[in-house]
Formats: sequence, C-alpha cells, structure tokens
Amino acid sequence: MKRPPSDPRRLFLRFMASIVVLHTAAIAGFYALDISAAAERHQKLYAWGWMGLTVAVVLVGLQRLKRARRRDRSR
Repeated sequence: MKRPPSDPRRLFLRFMASIVVLHTAAIAGFYALDISAAAERHQKLYAWGWMGLTVAVVLVGLQRLKRARRRDRSR
C-alpha cells in the first residue's frame, strides 16, 4: 500500500504545475497577440509583466513550501 504524498511534496508539485501553466499561457499569449511584430515598448512591457508574474508566483510558492516543511518537521 502506497503512502499518500506529504503536504510539502504535494505543494511542490502544485508549485511546479503553476509555473508551467503560467509560462504556457505567456507563450501562447505572445504568439496570439503577435508581440514579436509589436512596437519595442509593447514587447518590453509584455516581457516585464511576464517576469513580474513569474517572480510573484515563485515567491508565493516558495513561502508556502517553507511553511509546509516547518509544519511537517514539527510533527
């Protein structure tokens, strides 16, 4: 019988999936909005927005993992 995945492991998999979904959506948006043909200013804004969202998702995900690992160790 398999053990259910621990809370930190489950959160890590959710964290990785959220990064993949974010980048997939950003790449799809890049091609759907034809950003490569847009003005340089729009390209930069798109890139900075993408990077900002990535940083936000990573920081939130890492904080959640840190809290989950602390809870898991205290058991």
